[in-house]
Amino acid sequence: MPGQAAVAIDDLLDNCAEIKSGQRVLIVAANDGLTGGINLVDEATVAWIQAAVQKRGAHPTVLWTDIPGSVHAWRVPPAFKAAVANVDVVISHAFDLPFEELYELRDTMAQHRVNFVRNMATTANLLASDWAQTPYELISEIRIRTARLFNEGSAWSLTHPNGTSVTGKIRSPLPPGRKYADYRSEGFYRPFPEGVFSPINIAGTEGILVFDQTSPWWARYIGVAAHFAQPVRITIEKNRIGAFDGGAEAMAMERFIADIASRVGDTMYQAFALHGGVHPHAKITRHQCPHDIYHAFIEHHHSGHLHLHLGVVPPSQRATYPYFVHITGDLEGATLKLDNQVVYEGGRLSTLDAPAIKEIAARYPDRPGV
Repeated sequence: MPGQAAVAIDDLLDNCAEIKSGQRVLIVAANDGLTGGINLVDEATVAWIQAAVQKRGAHPTVLWTDIPGSVHAWRVPPAFKAAVANVDVVISHAFDLPFEELYELRDTMAQHRVNFVRNMATTANLLASDWAQTPYELISEIRIRTARLFNEGSAWSLTHPNGTSVTGKIRSPLPPGRKYADYRSEGFYRPFPEGVFSPINIAGTEGILVFDQTSPWWARYIGVAAHFAQPVRITIEKNRIGAFDGGAEAMAMERFIADIASRVGDTMYQAFALHGGVHPHAKITRHQCPHDIYHAFIEHHHSGHLHLHLGVVPPSQRATYPYFVHITGDLEGATLKLDNQVVYEGGRLSTLDAPAIKEIAARYPDRPGV
């Protein structure tokens, strides 16, 4: 195992997954990644993590599986669900097993009280990148300190030189049990590398949103590339999405939202939430990851990226459509303010400059910092 890979794997297992002696650990990967599919993975990474888990006195099992992915019928593999019933921790390397989008996956983890660790550094090259080498502790603290800036009822404004100008309020009150500044150890989901703060529920949204990229996971089902040929421009009034203007991407997105709305209702036209990336090194070179979709997926976590969520499946419809539709208007280089406090300025996350963040970075002089 290369030394850089060992550094990232130690961080993953000790500080993110918190693997302990005696635990039963399920390591999951998807077969199509070996033949050029979106579930990018290499066998060496899986084998190194298996050996490192075993070295800690835990008991690893590796499951290679296929993941059904037809439109409107995404499912968690039955073999995976059966295996989860008998483990303590899952470490997933499957792009098509996203904890955020699949309520079935969330429910499975909660039912068995199993921690779901999503290792996104799924190849030897990605393990060796600055993205995976940045200390997990550092990015976790950036995430928490950023989330703490968002208070119920605060006014927010989002602007960008491309013509974006949107305002609104942080929704109040929050749903029962919901909070923004939760450490990953408080729930069942632990992504590695850490990368975004939780979506912030919004209300009273008004303005113009112009964007030329979107979340790559849902882009496939919208029928567009993650990076657009022509920007999409939408008008938002009273928290409702109005007209879509632009090229082929605008038309495809308008059709997709109308289709989902026919299944789940009018809430697909809500401006639902905003959030953003917190990882200053979530940009990698083409030789480290030549796969277009996965490359865009990593960049979605960068500390210069902001995402406005468009549409939501209401709880009453999740039994028939159990997916968190994750359509986003992504902006690089935007400015976000909360009650005149700057959160991002020209794409620079203010939390990166906090003395406490710099102190944590200084404890890792040989690792990427801020």
